[in-house]
Amino acid sequence: MIIAGAAKAGTTSLLRYLGQHPEVCPQREPEFTYFVLEEQHARGYEAAFERYFGDCGCASAIVAKNVGLMYSPDGLRRLRSHNPAMQVVVLLRHPVERSYSHYWYARQLGHEPLASFERAIEAEPDRLRSNRQKWARCAYLERSDYARHLETVYGMFPRPQITVATTEELEKDPTGLCRTLCRRLGVSADFTVDTSLRHNVTGVSRSSFLARAMRPRTRLARAVRTVLPRQVRAVVYALLLRSNLRPARRPEMNRATRASLEERFSPMIARLEEMVGRSLW
Repeated sequence: MIIAGAAKAGTTSLLRYLGQHPEVCPQREPEFTYFVLEEQHARGYEAAFERYFGDCGCASAIVAKNVGLMYSPDGLRRLRSHNPAMQVVVLLRHPVERSYSHYWYARQLGHEPLASFERAIEAEPDRLRSNRQKWARCAYLERSDYARHLETVYGMFPRPQITVATTEELEKDPTGLCRTLCRRLGVSADFTVDTSLRHNVTGVSRSSFLARAMRPRTRLARAVRTVLPRQVRAVVYALLLRSNLRPARRPEMNRATRASLEERFSPMIARLEEMVGRSLW
């Protein structure tokens, strides 16, 4: 099973909840990038399996997650070629809330230089036209246009293999959703999720310099890669990220901005709900 998105919709929590099941093994790194990164895919699945699932032992099922997969037609094609019977989970958050949360997360990680959400969404079209790859992590509105991307997923896999759920459903009944997915995985659904730990919480960086320095393509990151093994790097990165994160309540979205985005996304939500055959929000 693979969780294919969306970013800032609770995918990390869902992965960790499923990983509590004694028969299920989740990936050990934050994102399973084998299908979305061509150079990693070229190295072969055996290398990827060892990297992400090497300690899974005798688990009955493995669960992977990549929040960018639903936005990557090439990645979805590689996934289908790898296993056309794959169970695909798409977790969606209300597009207005997801976009705003995504902005603050990008600020936290040092990806977003603009100090206001309004300026960032105004800049988004030009950013994506100029360099889509560079600005993919700041595609707040584009990555909330779920219907267009879900249409690609539906075109790759039969609908019975695709589970569409919402962040709100996960928050309301995490055990119920995980039991449904366990049945799809073919493992026992008789377990209860522990939700006491929160995962991938958005906050404010104590040091913007450190946040920028931790980007994967900086000199510091490249130097660290030459010294530390991959597994150690992942632990160090997680510790640095947590130590640099100051829990903070993000400001309320500007009312006019919210109203404008709700109007913008209304027809997209209607199209999405028609596609999945039920009301979502």
